[in-house]
Amino acid sequence: MVLTTLKEAKRVIAIDPGGTTGFANGLLMPDGFMEVSSFQEQWGVKQLYDYLTKAKPHYVVYERFDYRNRARDKLVIYSRNLIGVIDLYCEQNDVPTYRYMPVTVMAYFTDKELKTNKVYKINSPHCNDAMRHLLHWYTFGYGYQFNKEGYKPA
Repeated sequence: MVLTTLKEAKRVIAIDPGGTTGFANGLLMPDGFMEVSSFQEQWGVKQLYDYLTKAKPHYVVYERFDYRNRARDKLVIYSRNLIGVIDLYCEQNDVPTYRYMPVTVMAYFTDKELKTNKVYKINSPHCNDAMRHLLHWYTFGYGYQFNKEGYKPA
């Protein structure tokens, strides 16, 4: 029964691309809840592409990058390279993508909200940002249609 359920589950990956990239993995179970986990890595484009190839996500969510033609604190243009890899993988494999601005996902999913739901990771800001993107998609975005029983840490 459990094996059948896992085969029927759909995988969604949320990515906070940058010098250190955050990942939040969601496993959408047929009974209407999502198991979530997160991690962060300092990966190059090949490692990211290999991860996506191995994970075989059904949906990908990521933080949008907008360059506003001016320097600002903590601006990492490298994230554009990673977004290109995400877009390439998703186009090649017909995987839908969903993009959100940081301000959008932080409006509801604050650190306090992540802590309350036991998905906050101490000293892992990129994990937490990726988790915000995943939970925003699941709660307010396209993923809402799958949300019958909420989410829980894996």
